[in-house]
Amino acid sequence: MINFKKIVLKLASLKGSTRNISLSFSIGVLIGFSPFLGLHTIIGLSLCFLTRLSKPALLTGIFVNLPWITVPYYAFATWLGTLVLGMPGTSFTPGWNLSYVMKPEFRTWLVSKWVLLIPAFAGSILLSILLAALAYLAVSVALGKFRSVAANSSVTLGTEL
Repeated sequence: MINFKKIVLKLASLKGSTRNISLSFSIGVLIGFSPFLGLHTIIGLSLCFLTRLSKPALLTGIFVNLPWITVPYYAFATWLGTLVLGMPGTSFTPGWNLSYVMKPEFRTWLVSKWVLLIPAFAGSILLSILLAALAYLAVSVALGKFRSVAANSSVTLGTEL
């Protein structure tokens, strides 16, 4: 499970402004939940090379999308995409079991669902934008609070000595 507190502590230890770290993390989330499976790291590192984004924060954002989240996330994104694009009659649940996956009928069914790539792309783009916006807000608020508490405690420690 993702531990938000540990992520914020790691992000707070990075050098850079709260805005830059929050922006880097949220762009990482945007990329990590985008439909470009297999290219997330390459896209993220390329973007860091071209801009002044924080590499550790951006890569942390990319890898928030864990493997066991991937299938339910993209299934939900595809469903959302069918709703947004006005394709609600499109079914993508075959009612299959493990033995059905091994049969040629499953591959035929799978190929027949190529039309779902468009709503899958649209739904995952929409969700990744939403998640990135939420990540930016959450991380910037958490970093701001954490850094202000850390700054106040160091000032207090400095005056006591």
